[in-house]
Amino acid sequence: MIKSAISFLFGCVLLVQLNSLPDSLYLWLLIPALIFVFFSHFRWVAFIAFGFFWAYFQASILLDDRLNLDLQGQNLTITGTIDSVPELYDRRIRFEFKPDQDQNISLPKIILLSWYQPFAKDLQADERWQLTVRLKQPYGMKNPGSFDYESWLFQQGIGATGYVRNNNQNNRLENAAIYSVNTLRQSLFNAIEQHLSSSDHRGIIQGLTTGIRHNITQQQWQLLRLSGTSHLLAISGLHIGLAAAIGFFSFRWLWSRRANNLLILPAIQVAAIGGFVLALFYAALAGFSIPTQRALLMVSVVMVSLFIKRPVAITSTLALSLLLILIWDPLSVLSAGLWLSFAAVAVILFSCQYRFPKPRWQWAKIHVFIALGLTPLLLVFFLQLSFIAPIANIIAVPFISLIVVPLLLLSIFLLWLYEPIGLLLLDFVDLILSLFWPFLDLVVSLPYSHWTSAQIPLLYLLPIVISIAL
Repeated sequence: MIKSAISFLFGCVLLVQLNSLPDSLYLWLLIPALIFVFFSHFRWVAFIAFGFFWAYFQASILLDDRLNLDLQGQNLTITGTIDSVPELYDRRIRFEFKPDQDQNISLPKIILLSWYQPFAKDLQADERWQLTVRLKQPYGMKNPGSFDYESWLFQQGIGATGYVRNNNQNNRLENAAIYSVNTLRQSLFNAIEQHLSSSDHRGIIQGLTTGIRHNITQQQWQLLRLSGTSHLLAISGLHIGLAAAIGFFSFRWLWSRRANNLLILPAIQVAAIGGFVLALFYAALAGFSIPTQRALLMVSVVMVSLFIKRPVAITSTLALSLLLILIWDPLSVLSAGLWLSFAAVAVILFSCQYRFPKPRWQWAKIHVFIALGLTPLLLVFFLQLSFIAPIANIIAVPFISLIVVPLLLLSIFLLWLYEPIGLLLLDFVDLILSLFWPFLDLVVSLPYSHWTSAQIPLLYLLPIVISIAL
């Protein structure tokens, strides 16, 4: 399983290294590749081919879904559904729009739109609108060390970007369903916005609860990056796994309170169901973003193995999770999050095998090993290292994971059940974040706490990887 997953990953990586998609005639190479499946020693060759052509197939679909050049720069009147929670900025509002496909013109499945002032301030997710827009194909600069906007649009499946033209033809056609996921997310986002309007940590709390992070300031992001703790603000593996753990142990404890329940279904199976349900709930709150989809797939593999009561090696579980994620989205190899999350888990598994003396210090060593193990990836993706990250994460990870996130999950339920207590919990989380933030300021202000580099050649990275592995 491990060789197969790595081979499939390698095939996906090979595809995204190409400047353009190869000719479809190369698909005939799949036939000889199938022969290698029947030879165990050479099965990895078949999985490389499978990964390559599966990524080719998915990339072809996304590229074919781009805006037709003939429609670029024209005024188009289209109808469709707002497919995300609108993000409000100083002078504009941004949202994903899913056009109706029964129109006279062929449009991409998802469009990213900006609506500049004056815009409809009561815009809601999942509403149907008629809009006059001007569109263009996805485009972005790719400068070393900067955010690759076009790659991000490609990974999100966005086939066009554009803006709304202000005229009388912009009309709401249908209101959003009351209990749609995006409507619930927007109502929660707005409740936090109103209650914590004067708080400096409003964006942090909104990001951890709904996955909507545009209210997090550039200074806050910079502080998180330099301290090596920015992963704590992305609802992905750590948070979905934490939600699954809370659900698992809570359901197991509750089910075991009555002895007759255990005659119906063993507590561990009920716990596996509870863990998956709470992880699914948290992923829905985050809008099923691509990182949460990956994390949810990983959690599902673990919970299914627990439910069927079949012992599975942790490394095999990790490999199966990687394989399923790549089958679900082979182009996720373009995302730094995929590499960092799986590398971090692999480092944790390696460092917890008691191959080193004094296992009682294992909790501290894990942070050092993760900081070392992720160094090449951080240099490749961000051209930046945080030397203070192990110290910052020793405090920040348990603080965010064991205190802030559980309190926020509890406050979400209480906001729906009894709002005053839910708002009180939000105030308490805001208070403890105001006490925690100076700690990050302190560690980042230390001398030699971080290092930023120009783009590093491959010949420099190879000895770095080898020395870290040793």
